[in-house]
Amino acid sequence: MTAKLRPIGAVVLLAAAVRIAFVVSFLRDPVSDIVPQDMVAYTELGRAISSFDLDHRLFDYVNAPYAFVIAPFTLLSPAMATGAVAALQVVLDLVAVVLVGWVGGRTFGPRTGLAAALLYALYGAAVYYTAIVLPVTLSIVAFIGAVAALMVCRERSPRWAMWAGAVLGALVLIRPNAAPLAGVATWWLWTAGARRLALFGAGIALVLAPFTARSLATGHGLSPFPVNGGLNFYIGNNPEAIGTYMHVENVDDRPMYQIVTSVEEASRRAGRTLDERTASAFWLEEALHWMGREPAAALRLLLLKVAWLLRTEEVSLNASYPLARERLAILAPTLTFGMLVPLACWGLVAALLSRETRRDPNVRLLVAMAVVFAASVAAFFISDRYRIPIAGPVAVLAGHGLVTLTAVVRNRRTRLAAAGLAVMAAAALGANYRFPPFRFEEPMPRFSLAAAYFERGRADEGLAQCEVGLAIADDLPQGHHCRAAGYLMKGDVFGAETELRAALLRLGAFKTTVRADLATLYARVGLFEDALRVTDDEGQRAQLQQAYAEQNRNAPDRASRAETESAAGAAAAAARRFTDARYAYKRALQADPKRVAAWRGLARACGELELVEEGCEAASQAVWLAADDADARAEQSRLCGRR
Repeated sequence: MTAKLRPIGAVVLLAAAVRIAFVVSFLRDPVSDIVPQDMVAYTELGRAISSFDLDHRLFDYVNAPYAFVIAPFTLLSPAMATGAVAALQVVLDLVAVVLVGWVGGRTFGPRTGLAAALLYALYGAAVYYTAIVLPVTLSIVAFIGAVAALMVCRERSPRWAMWAGAVLGALVLIRPNAAPLAGVATWWLWTAGARRLALFGAGIALVLAPFTARSLATGHGLSPFPVNGGLNFYIGNNPEAIGTYMHVENVDDRPMYQIVTSVEEASRRAGRTLDERTASAFWLEEALHWMGREPAAALRLLLLKVAWLLRTEEVSLNASYPLARERLAILAPTLTFGMLVPLACWGLVAALLSRETRRDPNVRLLVAMAVVFAASVAAFFISDRYRIPIAGPVAVLAGHGLVTLTAVVRNRRTRLAAAGLAVMAAAALGANYRFPPFRFEEPMPRFSLAAAYFERGRADEGLAQCEVGLAIADDLPQGHHCRAAGYLMKGDVFGAETELRAALLRLGAFKTTVRADLATLYARVGLFEDALRVTDDEGQRAQLQQAYAEQNRNAPDRASRAETESAAGAAAAAARRFTDARYAYKRALQADPKRVAAWRGLARACGELELVEEGCEAASQAVWLAADDADARAEQSRLCGRR
């Protein structure tokens, strides 16, 4: 290795060591068991591609290039596939390190290139996403690769413009919101000759053509992109929008179900049947109508999203970098976005202050690409993985800021050094101080981590994570569902039932899952009629009916079963095992709904368990069946008077 290449080689080796150490530690930790919902969709599409199934519905739901990349690995076991994809993404991110260094060196000089490569190599979110089966690392490489290709293609033979177009076309397929960058590239190449510009357009068309042809063949029009663009725009621009991802009422958050439910909901709101493309247009129009009616609110929301873009927080979407950083020591010393932003702000100011760099076309291209892409993200909603493609340009500007500040301090240019420190201090405050809109904690990753612990049989550690999540937001059905899973693992069926019933009080798409789990729990304790009342899943209903019929065929006659269960309830109540007593009495009443003693016993058990409403109903039923039963009347008076 020549002396000129040794520094960047050392940076690449450092980057490789950090990423490999992280991947190994990450894959050993329960936090790696948190499977992002999008990952399932990409993996399924990858399997379809490996089977040459090009008509698969997921082509219309997710951005396909990444699925082509991981398709060969989907034939492996899940553990091997994850490791292989992580290894590939480590290599891709090392390419990104080199490209960041090259762009920085070409734009501002070799020192800046080396500093930029080092800063990106130590950026924690980039390290994290090398281990996540999502198209994040690929989008970073495609973005900085497009910048590098555009810088090269103006000086080399025109055919290089086609390669630049192909790279930009790939980026647009990976992240469709990058489409406006084609306008930046056209401006950049405008004075480079018509042939070069035509070849650039041909490169983009060459990459997009197969996906456009597939869309036409399947009757979905000319667009090569998924059909969720309108919904994503609505998520980021509506009266309840918060700048980051938010749930839309009656629309499932899972990628493979989101499109279907969004079409159903759009059709319901529109009052007519819509297909996927017209439903996407409906959501877009709804957002634009709101923005037209409430321009001040829309502007405030846009400014909030711009602030999110420059904040240190990595706003998670399915995968949680903040949780991984909290748990894994290897991430603790890595750089945050809030560390890069102050340096990048000063780097941008320094570039504008210098006549030489201010007029440099490469500087203009770098800044224009970053700004336009950032604007395209802000037009929708902010998340860490949608923002992260600009990490390369930000690292370049941060490298320039670091080199420039070091130079002015060394040369004792006091005023310029003071200006640089002032700019950095202001940017650091804006990016890192927890102003009210940014004082939040995300509970959902806690529930996901709890599920990972439950999968590993570690109920107590999982329940501890449920409690942390519920302490952040105690009104989420997912939190009560989380507790229910833990209680069930520990054998506390009544505790699980209580939490699932609490979850049912929170409405939304999640309700179907809770109903299914509660029905399963009731079936587990033999309460098939309760299970059939709860479930709204027709497939589960059929299975429950079959199991109930099987029980009735194999069990003794209903009167004998009611007698046995009622006696079991009385024995459990005498031993003060009221949860067991409640379930036994309910099984007795399932066999014989006219057994007064069972209704009376159920009322007492419910009273002890503080289930006042249920106890009152049981006591009232006993009184209705036996009006002269003094004990039943006493229970009715005691319990119904407490409602």
